[in-house]
Amino acid sequence: SVSCSRVQSSGINAEYGGWNEKGIGIANLKKCNDKVQLLIRNDTTMGTVIMNTLLHEKMPISKSGKNSIMIIATNEESKTETYLLRVNKDKLDEFFDKLEECKTSQPA
Repeated sequence: SVSCSRVQSSGINAEYGGWNEKGIGIANLKKCNDKVQLLIRNDTTMGTVIMNTLLHEKMPISKSGKNSIMIIATNEESKTETYLLRVNKDKLDEFFDKLEECKTSQPA
């Protein structure tokens, strides 16, 4: 595992256009062949997968507000979805920089 951070994840609900909370869990960045996988599991005993995607160069990732990162990624149904990850303010820059680095670098 490259890095991990506790996040609250939300996704845009297409039916009513607002944010739909997906859960709170640990975001793990894992090496996966020549890319990095972003895997977020719910903090519940079931550990349901909230987000599982490979990072790539063209993936839009941006800071949103004081403590959030917005990511546009493909979900488990191969549909594009917008995710909002709320991160502790003190960890935001570090986590954002790590995501950006993992998008463009080939892990060792």
